[in-house]
Amino acid sequence: MKRALLTGVLAAAAFVAGAAAQTPPAATARVQVEPGTQPVPPVTFRAEIDYVEVDAVVTDERGNLVKGLTQEDFDIYEDGKPQKVSFFSQVVIPVEKLERFMTDGKPLVPDVRSNAQPFSGRIYVLLLDDYHVGAIRSAQVKKAAHAFIDKYLGANDVAAVIHASGRLDASQEFTNDPRLLNAAIDKFIGQKLRSRTLERLDEYNRTSDLRQPTSSNDGTTGQGVTGADQKILDPLDAERGYYARATLGTLRNLADFMGSIRGRRKAILMFSEGIDYPIYDVFDSRDASTIVSDTRDAIAAASKANVNFYTIDPRGLHGMGDENMELGGFPVPKGKVVLMSPYVTHRDARWFREPLNFQPERWLTEEPARPKFAYFPFGGGARVCIGERFAWMEGVLLLAALGQKWTLDLAPGHPVATRALITLRPRHGMRMVASRRT
Repeated sequence: MKRALLTGVLAAAAFVAGAAAQTPPAATARVQVEPGTQPVPPVTFRAEIDYVEVDAVVTDERGNLVKGLTQEDFDIYEDGKPQKVSFFSQVVIPVEKLERFMTDGKPLVPDVRSNAQPFSGRIYVLLLDDYHVGAIRSAQVKKAAHAFIDKYLGANDVAAVIHASGRLDASQEFTNDPRLLNAAIDKFIGQKLRSRTLERLDEYNRTSDLRQPTSSNDGTTGQGVTGADQKILDPLDAERGYYARATLGTLRNLADFMGSIRGRRKAILMFSEGIDYPIYDVFDSRDASTIVSDTRDAIAAASKANVNFYTIDPRGLHGMGDENMELGGFPVPKGKVVLMSPYVTHRDARWFREPLNFQPERWLTEEPARPKFAYFPFGGGARVCIGERFAWMEGVLLLAALGQKWTLDLAPGHPVATRALITLRPRHGMRMVASRRT
């Protein structure tokens, strides 16, 4: 006997945007016909009633489903105005455990299906975004999708497997057979493009001999930096944009399709590393505005169809040290730790002339040939120090306030040594002698 593990309560309410709760019978006008004349067909007036169906899931503060609710427990508002709830029904979705019989340590899949009981479970669509998953992480996607099917798919649930690229040979229609679903998952292969940064770097190197000296930033000519002011675009921008639009279009179409299913819990599980397109670079990325619009359309379709989106990033399913990598042309074996030393980089003579000398004036002019992260005292990227702007402002204000009235000299005989902690600091402090300016 199947055991009910969890009972879900889905309250569906609908309010009528008309004068009547039910469609009234057609009004027929009787017309008296003279003998010997052809009868005139009756005149029929039809009325149309619009209604909105609202699905609600009610939980308590611990996330447990609340049962036994009635129509009086719900209030529906539209634009701040209360609406009449004309129909109310409580939908109970039992999640039944999938019983598996084992033969020689392997599950025995029954080959008999029955429609004696109507479908009463949940509906899932597993969207495998092969456009935005790297090939080396295909195994992580398969592992996570298999885990969901094996652990969380109930006996009365159905699921389908869809690939963002539209592969018909690797898709699976709605079924509750784990064997068919897992077989479709096993066909997944990621085909994500290389990052935009790497493509632009390769394009820069390929075209280095073709670029001509340009004007300097200050408008003068003849002393410009070779290729420094010429913008390098992503050579795969068109293909990258197509992949993004295709994935978002698939999401929207799935939500529209599932919108016709009523009274069920519906969810789309999207396995992806995220839409790989710079939507904020509207000048150099021609599809940026279109992709933003497609994203809004997909979200609106899901909201209208009462479909939940769940996204699973395979990069978050394991540590980055679980796979071999290549960084700057150097192989990095799995399990190794890579550190970037600001102390070493900031003293690199390739980027800073006489790096060991104290030359504050070096910051008055910007070196166009210096890489962006040649100087990164606050880190960089998505995890840059959140106090960077405050630190710059605080440092300038303190130096200006002190420097106006005081001069500071190192105390005689005080040792100067560095101590490398999270930040580089003086090991013995810096004892100074303050003299008032005259």
